[in-house]
Amino acid sequence: IAPGTATITVTATDTSGSNTAATQAFTVEVVRPAETVSFSITDLGGWSIASNGNAGTLRTGYGRIRAAEDSTTPSGVAIFQYRNSEGVMIAEAGISAAEPVSDGLIFAEVNGPVNTGLAMANPNDAPATINFYFTDSAGERFGEGSYVLDAHAQIAKLLKDQPFNSGDGILGTFTFTSSAPVAVIALRTLTNEAGEFLMTTLPVAPLAAAANPFSSDTAYQGTVYFPHFVDGGGWATEVVLVNPTNRTITGTVEFLGQGTEIAAATPTVVTLDDGAAGSDFDYAIAPGSFRRFTAANRLGELKTGSVHATPDDGSAAPSGLVIFSYAPGQKTLSEAGVPVSREGRAFRVPIDAVGTPNQPGSIRTGLAVANTDYGVFNTVTLEVTHRDGTPAAPPATITLPPSGQAARMLDDVLTLPADFSGLLRVSSVFDVSVIALRFRVNELGELKVTTTTPSNETAAATSKDRFFAHLADSAGWTTEFILFNGTAGQAASGTLSFFDAAGQALALVGTQP
Repeated sequence: IAPGTATITVTATDTSGSNTAATQAFTVEVVRPAETVSFSITDLGGWSIASNGNAGTLRTGYGRIRAAEDSTTPSGVAIFQYRNSEGVMIAEAGISAAEPVSDGLIFAEVNGPVNTGLAMANPNDAPATINFYFTDSAGERFGEGSYVLDAHAQIAKLLKDQPFNSGDGILGTFTFTSSAPVAVIALRTLTNEAGEFLMTTLPVAPLAAAANPFSSDTAYQGTVYFPHFVDGGGWATEVVLVNPTNRTITGTVEFLGQGTEIAAATPTVVTLDDGAAGSDFDYAIAPGSFRRFTAANRLGELKTGSVHATPDDGSAAPSGLVIFSYAPGQKTLSEAGVPVSREGRAFRVPIDAVGTPNQPGSIRTGLAVANTDYGVFNTVTLEVTHRDGTPAAPPATITLPPSGQAARMLDDVLTLPADFSGLLRVSSVFDVSVIALRFRVNELGELKVTTTTPSNETAAATSKDRFFAHLADSAGWTTEFILFNGTAGQAASGTLSFFDAAGQALALVGTQP
């Protein structure tokens, strides 16, 4: 049917087909998929649109957020979702929209059921030359190569495939530099015990100058935070630290509990996969390399809290992430990554609360927030707004003890409207570290978890293009795109456009209702 309007006439007859019982005409709007859609977002508001998922064959590419004239560019999150041939949701992963970069480093593992994938999009009018190499745990480089990414084109490959050709049995990092800024995302994939495909977003760390305490141009040297870890009760946690500098970095990684309303958080003892037990562990990481600490007491008592990575005096801080996996039985149901973060006092993140909690089809949002101050109690305020920016519920507060942490389901703290999609604002008296967790129960009653990274409200607004470096649609895949104003006082308008791997316009979503 051509785009426009169509009149459909429905006639009911008896079983013999001879007597007409009723005739009714319906007018429907017929729309074609669109490659560009417009948005307008108020302060504390949001906007979303999802791919159709009905093309029959897999379509991939990338998306571009462009601000209108005299506007600024909103923040964005894309949620990938994969369903198997029976229509059962198997995996979700969330990625943040980002500006193009000229270099980066990611944790890379290619080992049996675990793989690492990389997507790069070149938004420039000229080709970009990508130079890359791998680094092992000892800091030795290998697998150097280069690849030319055509203007406006995109590549999405596993590291074991061409052009990266890592081979199997890889545990280390992947470093790249580009002759022109490119949009980049990385995903860790896991084929679980049932042959199901799971995925986790990996952070792309910018390369940093060598740590030099006597220079004003140095890498970040303060403590960095992972606001959530969980060990036991079916959960296991990997803390992965990577060194984005050209010097060895040293320091200590510490596991801390939640604390109580009247007592500061204390160190929490965890047992690592190599048998070592303790609450703090020293690290020394060669340039461009990594160090991993895996708390693997999956069947033990549930422990949760935060992780602090503190560099030694004169040493740069690491980048990295926490990967936690959930396997209450013989099958890993979910993996999710919590990227390293720095402290702030106001954050925004899109949230959902859909369906009946813990029932198939439901979506709940959890929040993990850690007090980064060792000496003071901290009050955290939670506010939720509809996507039009209006308040959705009375605000609530959480009290955090010194160095303490809280991990809560938002619908246990706030009175959210039914089937709610909106924006959460987290503010505090003193500095905190924050991550949002999206819990979804699939058609089989299995729990799936992914994370969404909040936007720091104090970040300067920009009118530069932001990109979703990868999207996937059809053949079981859909992608939802959520835009929101992440900066205080921001109102934004503009367009969201979609392109295939060759840089051609990609008709991905229906026109806006």
